[in-house]
Amino acid sequence: MKINPCYSLVWICLAVSTVYAQNQPAAVSEPSETVVTVVESPEAELAQQRQADIDDLIERIWKTKISLSASDAPLDEVMLQITKQLGCELWIDDYSLEAQGLVRDIPISIDVKNLAAGSVLKLVLRPIEITYVVQPNRLVVMTMDTADESQNFMSRFYPVNQWLGDGKRKLNLDKVRELVLMIEADTWEELGGPGSCEIYEDGLLISQPAMLHDRIRHVFSAMIKAQALPNDSYSVASISTHPLGEQADMLRRKIERQLISAQWVDVPLSDVALFLEKQLDIEVVIDQRELEEYGLDATKLVHGTWNQVTLATVLDDVLQGLELGWQISGDYLNITSMDAIEADLDVRVYPVRDLVPSVLLISGVDKLATYSGNGFCGVGGPNMPSVPKELMLRTPKEQLCEQIVWHVAADTWDVLGGPGNVMPCEASDSLIISQTKHGHQQIEALLQQLRQTKGIAAEEVYRQQASEVILMTYSIPSAGDKPRFSSMDVGLLAQRLTRDFAPDAWGEGRSIQALSDRIIIRQRRDIQRAIYQYLVEIGYFKSDRTETHAVAAGTTSADH
Repeated sequence: MKINPCYSLVWICLAVSTVYAQNQPAAVSEPSETVVTVVESPEAELAQQRQADIDDLIERIWKTKISLSASDAPLDEVMLQITKQLGCELWIDDYSLEAQGLVRDIPISIDVKNLAAGSVLKLVLRPIEITYVVQPNRLVVMTMDTADESQNFMSRFYPVNQWLGDGKRKLNLDKVRELVLMIEADTWEELGGPGSCEIYEDGLLISQPAMLHDRIRHVFSAMIKAQALPNDSYSVASISTHPLGEQADMLRRKIERQLISAQWVDVPLSDVALFLEKQLDIEVVIDQRELEEYGLDATKLVHGTWNQVTLATVLDDVLQGLELGWQISGDYLNITSMDAIEADLDVRVYPVRDLVPSVLLISGVDKLATYSGNGFCGVGGPNMPSVPKELMLRTPKEQLCEQIVWHVAADTWDVLGGPGNVMPCEASDSLIISQTKHGHQQIEALLQQLRQTKGIAAEEVYRQQASEVILMTYSIPSAGDKPRFSSMDVGLLAQRLTRDFAPDAWGEGRSIQALSDRIIIRQRRDIQRAIYQYLVEIGYFKSDRTETHAVAAGTTSADH
């Protein structure tokens, strides 16, 4: 048969490319690969050492405990005390500070004991709106604008498929990338920030400052932890991605469980904070800067009587009257404004294997359905196109995400204009959720209720949607005024589809018709999804606008 040259690339795909072939072609001898022994260059070794030194300092920032007391002390002296206890050098970028009208002797007042160096740095620098960058064995203090400049960024490769893949199927890296963009969302170029995240090979290449790379690593570590949870001892507690997350969770549980009695008559808020410090044996910090925004300070008087109630109840009662709130910030309790709390999102990983099964484990669904899974971490290659609406198949985890969005603080989610976000991950049997402290509390409560009542029918809904027989019509793509494929090409394609995609599922009203101008396929939705993905991969649609029409069996056709 003579093949028009303009069809040759697609025809080669049709003739030899098989996704689900039952009879694999005979092995073909491959040319021997050239073995390349890599000898690291001095520059590469230096870069590796630089990265190791930065990672080591970041680890010390979160593990080193610091006590610091200063009253209107110059910033440079306070920072020297911190870096001395950290065991690293200090550099203050005076040019950066001067550009913002600041100087290195800004007065700093702070009094904390036994906090992580990372917490102390936050308490010192955030109120004066400056930050720090981690370099090999030194901290560089600068303005936030300077920190966003490219010279302060690092590029790192994250082998995501190696971490979360099962060795058989590749993750949908587009969806993994969406997850990463949830972390400090305003720092990414998609929202006008300087950071970038691109797909490369089987992972992600990310450019961000060192401290944000640390946050990203903690998110992936939490996902890996959720994936490894054993079925016979499955912990459903959400997993924090904060470097001090475990300590913060312990403090939060203590505050929500410890009972106290108190009676205060015109007691300053600062004295209440001291009382709580003694009760909890932790630091309680009053965010003076945020209070000043509301015309308040630590001398604001508090009154009330409580008898055997939790510390959380006392905090809520006292602070709500002042239009303030509280949150656990790593290893200390922070009293601040509600606006500050709502802007401080925490990313947590929720194991949900017991609530909603992976699509790979649902009986009665053709496993081809998972080939083009559109949920986060669904299998398939990177840069997958969007699936036509008729083929959309919401996984049980996606259905659970919808329930959370509609039943937990609905106006706080990104789909309704809020800052929160939720994404499912099939690979780790989890949900990744970015929300406020109060939002996470409501999510925990909702999931607990669902576990007690077994009130999720998502698996059955998914099974029904997957097995529903629908009709899909694909017009033959054209090149100019001529069809890109001949009638014989289309006929051979139809034969290949029935042979390679669930060959036992054809017949009894499920069929493929190859016409002169279109292919008509009547088949289960899960199999239709796999067929569609295959057509995309072999270049059937090319870049032309392709008409598709779809309809559930027995209903009226509708244009897509």
